[in-house]
Amino acid sequence: ASAAAGGGNAAAAAARTTVAVMPALGWVASVQLSLWDNIAGPRVSNVWVQSPEATPPDDVRATVARHSLSGDVTLPDADHVETRFHVFSDLGYSCTSTIFCALNRGSMSKWSLSLLVEAQHVPRQLALFGVVSERLTRLVVVLRALLNRTPERALDVFSKQLAQSLFCVERLRAQRLAVCSEAFARTAFGDAPCRLGISCDVEFVARLITSHIQTHGCTVVTGHTDARVINMYVDTLVLFVPKRDRHRCAHVPNTAATAATA
Repeated sequence: ASAAAGGGNAAAAAARTTVAVMPALGWVASVQLSLWDNIAGPRVSNVWVQSPEATPPDDVRATVARHSLSGDVTLPDADHVETRFHVFSDLGYSCTSTIFCALNRGSMSKWSLSLLVEAQHVPRQLALFGVVSERLTRLVVVLRALLNRTPERALDVFSKQLAQSLFCVERLRAQRLAVCSEAFARTAFGDAPCRLGISCDVEFVARLITSHIQTHGCTVVTGHTDARVINMYVDTLVLFVPKRDRHRCAHVPNTAATAATA
């Protein structure tokens, strides 16, 4: 009888799950919002996928909700945010989950926002783990405020924020520099300035490199209308970035964008 009741709770929880399509996911299988239900336990509230056919199976979603929300029975502080990483090798997925507290029907509850990735993309997920964790934390801060202040429209507003954030992560992946892409000719030290018809101020390049080193390899290059010039400076700064970190360096696309990261 208890097993039947448990199955009923699971079915009820699944029935309350809202699935939305978000093409901007790219290499991410889905994004899942879960919460702790005092009756059903951990359950899935919302799922964002590239297409309805790409929705992860119910057992995968239930496992992510259970692993991200299980643990301490007591609620953490209202401002507490925690990130967890899980690999479910038997299910073929991994997830990065950020746990937080927010209101649910007037009472404080524990929530988790999880980014699910299929097994073949785990190396890419690990390479961008710092970026993904930071994005999830920022998203959680926004979502928590929306759930506490305007719960009736929180998820509609949050979906727009989520799409924009995931688009930035996907563009970073798509425009990333390969480990062996530090072609000297494309830098300010090579023939790139001549090919682009510009002159490189040696003093400016020295200040640029000094600043890049002082910020531990974190630089945003912006301010020029020609993407090729921005990318030349990015290629120059990449020479001073350890190879293990070059996957987080990205060229600006040639579609009139005006900033790139190194």
